[in-house]
Amino acid sequence: MSFYDLVQSTLRETVETSVPAFAPELIVCATIVALLVVRMLSTGGSGSAYPVMVLGTLAAFLTALLTDTPERPTELFTGMLLLDSFSLYMRRLLLLFVLLFAALTRVSGTPDRSDATEFYVLVLGASLGMCLMVAANHMLIVFLGIEMASVPSYVLVGVLKDRRKSAEAALKFAVFGAGAAGVMLYGISLLVGTLGTAHLATMSVQLAALLGSGGAGSRELVLALAGLMILVGFAFKLSAVPFHFWTPDAFEGATAEVGAFLSIASKAAALALLVRVALGLGHLPSQLDRAAMQPAVFAAEVAAAAELVEGVSQPVPVAAPGSSAALRPVRLYCGWLIAILAGVTCTFGNLAAYGQDNMKRLLAYSTIAHAGYMLMPLAAAILLAGEDPAAARLTVAALAFYIAVYLLMNLGAFAFVAFLRNAIASEELPDYAGLV
Repeated sequence: MSFYDLVQSTLRETVETSVPAFAPELIVCATIVALLVVRMLSTGGSGSAYPVMVLGTLAAFLTALLTDTPERPTELFTGMLLLDSFSLYMRRLLLLFVLLFAALTRVSGTPDRSDATEFYVLVLGASLGMCLMVAANHMLIVFLGIEMASVPSYVLVGVLKDRRKSAEAALKFAVFGAGAAGVMLYGISLLVGTLGTAHLATMSVQLAALLGSGGAGSRELVLALAGLMILVGFAFKLSAVPFHFWTPDAFEGATAEVGAFLSIASKAAALALLVRVALGLGHLPSQLDRAAMQPAVFAAEVAAAAELVEGVSQPVPVAAPGSSAALRPVRLYCGWLIAILAGVTCTFGNLAAYGQDNMKRLLAYSTIAHAGYMLMPLAAAILLAGEDPAAARLTVAALAFYIAVYLLMNLGAFAFVAFLRNAIASEELPDYAGLV
């Protein structure tokens, strides 16, 4: 295939497949633009921001709801994103949460009319990054999605500009977040540099070839270090111990509504992305899955990576689809690491919650504990992926159901705190005495 034919094929695939499948995210982008334009043309503040927000988010949610689930995973935009049942489910869940979140902010009175446009633009910007996270199929999109979700979240924590505690929490969140992002990016660079590709499916093929040939040598330490550094970034986003330290301060400094957004949407997207990356690197794509991928781009990635491996050691053949056994050390390493992290996180979160008097700090530690609970089935799915793929799929399905229940449960808890804040002007637990 000539370069011209490759470009034409890529453009045709983008127009015919990728753009229609990416329609909900494009509607979110259009809603952000509409909010800014309406604010620019309006003379009465941000009073019209809420209707624009709701209409745009509703349109995006309905579009996602009407998107047909593909028979097999389909790559979009030359392998950058992956459209499958899991990404569609998580995208619908996130957009539904944004709709419910907008309704909560309207009822509770946060934000006020003066800064509603900026508030909703930040929420939609973070939501757009989360939609990219749940469909990421390339390490570039992994990092881009995390940062698109994180940066608006830093600002949302400090939305109460007249409160020193809110500004302090936002600064802590931003500084710690930048540090975690730097560590994660360095880990990604080590992993991509070692394997010669950033495409998740191709990375698993090259990783299996490298480990299966016995030629990894000293690079096993580099791969282990890269995985550990990438996990630091995920652990920070999930508020997993010992990278949870920002969570209680950020939740206490932010409004209860923003706390709900951080507790639910941010955690759901980070967990979905961790599922995507951990399972993507821990097993090889089947022949059926590969048939729906971009063959020219996939072949070019494999060829380039094979040349890199050949230049460093002995010539290494591309791993066959049935050689997932070569990835067993990867599954054991990731699975046990996440399992230990899960056990420590849920135990610490529950014990630390006992001494809290502020309701938002109490819910922050509840969020930490639930992060541990949600990591447990992920560890099981990783360990099962090589021996019993059907059981691994059931485990991921159970995790997806848990996330949906967690969304409704935690949104109700934070709504309760917001309504009582408006009624009694307090978020301290002792002030709730006598309410029941």
